[in-house]
Amino acid sequence: MSLRQKVVKGVFTVTGGNVVAQGLAFTRIAILANLLSKEDFGIAATFLVTIAFLTMLGDLGIDRLLVQARDGEEKPFQGAAHLLLAIRGLIVGAIIFFSAGLIGLLFDVPDAIWAFRCLAIVPIVKGFTHTDCRRLERQLRFKATVFVEVFPQLIIAIAAWPIATWLGDYSAVLWLVIAQAVSTVIGSHIVAKRPYRITFNINYLMRFLSFGWPLLVNGLLIFGIFHGDRVIVGTWYTMGELGVYSVAFALLQAPKMLITRSASALMLPLFSRVQDDHEAFCQRYRQSGIALALISSCIAVVLIISAFPLIILIYGEKYSAVNSFLVWLVIMQAVRLLRVVPILAAMALGDTKNLMYSNMWRNSTLSIAVIAAVMDYELMWIAAAGCLGEIIALLYSMIRLARRQRIAFGLIAWPFILSGLWIALTAAITSLLEIGTNWGVVIGISTAMLICVLLSMLSISDLRTELSRAISIVRKKSIAIQSDAVAINDIAQRK
Repeated sequence: MSLRQKVVKGVFTVTGGNVVAQGLAFTRIAILANLLSKEDFGIAATFLVTIAFLTMLGDLGIDRLLVQARDGEEKPFQGAAHLLLAIRGLIVGAIIFFSAGLIGLLFDVPDAIWAFRCLAIVPIVKGFTHTDCRRLERQLRFKATVFVEVFPQLIIAIAAWPIATWLGDYSAVLWLVIAQAVSTVIGSHIVAKRPYRITFNINYLMRFLSFGWPLLVNGLLIFGIFHGDRVIVGTWYTMGELGVYSVAFALLQAPKMLITRSASALMLPLFSRVQDDHEAFCQRYRQSGIALALISSCIAVVLIISAFPLIILIYGEKYSAVNSFLVWLVIMQAVRLLRVVPILAAMALGDTKNLMYSNMWRNSTLSIAVIAAVMDYELMWIAAAGCLGEIIALLYSMIRLARRQRIAFGLIAWPFILSGLWIALTAAITSLLEIGTNWGVVIGISTAMLICVLLSMLSISDLRTELSRAISIVRKKSIAIQSDAVAINDIAQRK
């Protein structure tokens, strides 16, 4: 099988798996948002924020080094990865358990301190995850990774309704989170081709630490990106407002996470394969940038128009307050998706500091959000501050890649600018027309804007070339299938 065929197969496998996983996660959130009050849903959001904070703080990029390293296939190397994962899980679990009281006081939910202590189970259990599914990604084999993603989501999606109905409060989310951790570990061991081993090798451990220390610092920065705004909302606003903000964030983050996971699983191995061939690397970088610019603008255009009626349809009128800040959250997620390209390119070339420094710039605007919260401004200003931070971080990441690794800024600049123009135009049109929940108007405007985006993107020659190539491949396969059918028919007639 050629590299192109492997890539195409990988695209369908990873994307299909992520669609299923995100669909199941979306279903679970919809069930919980409908069965729980806004306040209970807000408290449940603080559980996820807590887990994310301490997990990201201990992220050494172990799974990513397994894919990126030339000797990532070696068993002792993988065993050292398992040792570090287990140690990290135990440390994070202990921190959560002993700081539960402080966390409860921070979010002003003292009655939920017991639940925060129970959350310590999650990182301890996940510390024993088997990494073989990530090792197999080196060979562009993604079925194992897809299973590990989908299996736990299926388990807790099935369990969401009965558990939420039975318990009726935020504790339902606690037990679902624990169940997800257990099923993730079980799934990783089911698909593993090698037995689980823990190895102590000081050289490998030092390599993991050397590769991961910028990512370790970056863990705190990533937390600020994904959850900093919700910490601010949870601290200075009510649990009901946090529930509303979390519902909107979950809906808009779902497509972004779907594309990011698929792109990361595919781009990092592809970039790493040509890390010593500058010309080939630049070509793949440009192709990846064009692809994500097209995807990002299409998703953003649709969500700017349809996110509000979707939330009302799925979650109900009690979440109608999201309309004041939805557009800013959509733009923020779109720009964040574009950042994937320069960050993965830098990572494939061994520059993990690109991610760290760009995330510092992203988090610099959290101070604006804090000021807005202290001054009791609307939630719109929290989302707008995040949007500004994402734009600054994207520009920094591209500039650093150009200066440090000589990957020209202009390779992906125009596709990104074109994407931004269409997103801004759609936001302006939506604001002027006040579309509301009229689905006929929503579908009509979304279709028209998507056609405009696609046509404008075809002005990029590389996209036209790849599209022509794809059409040619499909046409040749169609002719081959027709020829085979004619041949089979002739043989049948002779008989």
